[in-house]
Amino acid sequence: MINLFFAFIFSFAPVSDSTLALEAETGNFVNANSVSSDNLGNIYILDRGSNEIYKMNSNLLIVKKNGKQGWREGELDTPTSIDATTSLDIFVSDGKNRRVQRFDRNLNFISYLATDLKTFKNEFQFKTPLASVIVNSNDIYVVDGDNNRVVVYKDGLNPVNSFGDYQSGNGQLSKPSKIIKDNSNNIFILDKGSNSVKRFDSFGTYFSELKIDTIISISVFEKNLYILTGDGIYCFDNEKNAYISRISLPAEINKNLITGFHSLNNNKFIILYKNKLTLWRLSPKED
Repeated sequence: MINLFFAFIFSFAPVSDSTLALEAETGNFVNANSVSSDNLGNIYILDRGSNEIYKMNSNLLIVKKNGKQGWREGELDTPTSIDATTSLDIFVSDGKNRRVQRFDRNLNFISYLATDLKTFKNEFQFKTPLASVIVNSNDIYVVDGDNNRVVVYKDGLNPVNSFGDYQSGNGQLSKPSKIIKDNSNNIFILDKGSNSVKRFDSFGTYFSELKIDTIISISVFEKNLYILTGDGIYCFDNEKNAYISRISLPAEINKNLITGFHSLNNNKFIILYKNKLTLWRLSPKED
């Protein structure tokens, strides 16, 4: 019934009354592929081409960068995702090194989580972590790319749960690529295999699915889920369980080249490309 309800809502999604205006752009990246931010206005860019992490201030000036290709602590090998939303630490999914690395806000290495070990049961192991998010302050939820599931590690270390596999029923994942949470710890997973966003609670219980044509990426700010599609950005209010707006994309945004997407707040959005970061603000749509 929930899925039918969500489908009904989408069929009556609001007509777009706003668009995006370019505020700034910067960067000379090799192959930037993920972006996140903290609550102080700092922006963090992951460049899988150079195996580096960039920290930028709110004026898009680089204040720190760290990383290089390698397998030692703090080194990366074609990483896939960065998450800075705890505003305390930075987590990087370092798949080819089979680990999730943790850095402080100044990009200094702290620790890493690797589970391809005999001490972990098979159901709690990952070899290729694609993305991660911190829930309940210090529990890490890791997208296991080899088994199309999410594994939960209490306090960032002790495995306690996994979900998204065949036992999740309609919540089974086929090609998960991004995981985020809202301010109520609802978990949203972009599943490229089904071209949908699947919603779970923090216990891994499946609730619903949002399906829209050509989903490119997702982001969240407080209670609002933003879904970037080929048709614009849809805003879904998680408390109302309803789409509340659609933002048109200007013609200069090349949807086929987007590598990352992030909502800084309800009015500013980052669209990332391989070689640059672009910052956009919400603007009334001209008649």
